[in-house]
Amino acid sequence: MRRTVFAVTILQVVFAVVFHVARCFGQTSATPPAFEVASVKVSKEPPGSDSSHSTLGSLSMRNMTLRACIRMAYEVKESQVLGGPKWLDSDRFDIDAKSAGAAQGPERMAMLQTLLAERFQLALHRETKTVPGYALVVDKAGLKIHAVEPGKSSLSTRNTSMTAEKASMANLASTLSRRSGILVDDATGLKSVFDFKLELPKPQDNHAGPAGGDTQGAEASEPGSFEAALSNALQDQLGLKLEARKIRQDVLVIDRAEKPPEN
Repeated sequence: MRRTVFAVTILQVVFAVVFHVARCFGQTSATPPAFEVASVKVSKEPPGSDSSHSTLGSLSMRNMTLRACIRMAYEVKESQVLGGPKWLDSDRFDIDAKSAGAAQGPERMAMLQTLLAERFQLALHRETKTVPGYALVVDKAGLKIHAVEPGKSSLSTRNTSMTAEKASMANLASTLSRRSGILVDDATGLKSVFDFKLELPKPQDNHAGPAGGDTQGAEASEPGSFEAALSNALQDQLGLKLEARKIRQDVLVIDRAEKPPEN
């Protein structure tokens, strides 16, 4: 009888310890990562330039709109951030934050997400929408560049000149999207990497073409002047071109955002 009671007591202790440990782990995993200290202030600088700088455990952002902050925190294009109040693109902020440890990369961006939720009362959700954009495809006349051996890749732009070493077509499409502000999706089907140089049309030509947003069921528009010039440059120099298409894209839809109190 004593052995039975002793065994039951031991089991009760074991179950209590397991339950306590599980509850502690559950609480830890539910707590979002956060910076130890952070300040958010309205920027005194005029529009036209913004910057961000990070080191192990720290993040500094200057003259950035909330939309740009969201783009950085969630690692998406600004065109993928939809909705929100008008000041989302006009008001600019300076943010300085430090973590308790040497946070870097994804952990630091997760902390920035928490900061935006706390200071801006930011709430958003993810959706997949059909938006007008352009598919990067191989021209009927064929490629004018040749595949090279894979290795360390780089793709840089200076003024209107782009230089690529061992770059993939996905890299090219992503860079074109970032540089031009239009959505470009890699539809070449090419898995190889390439070395090339590309002269881009001047930025001031970019005043037409499809814009991001919810265009469910809408047809992609024909290329505007900049998009046509960009497609011609790709065709003449690389043997590629742009085709207007409807593209399925993951987006962040803002449900709530408020101006933060300065601190």
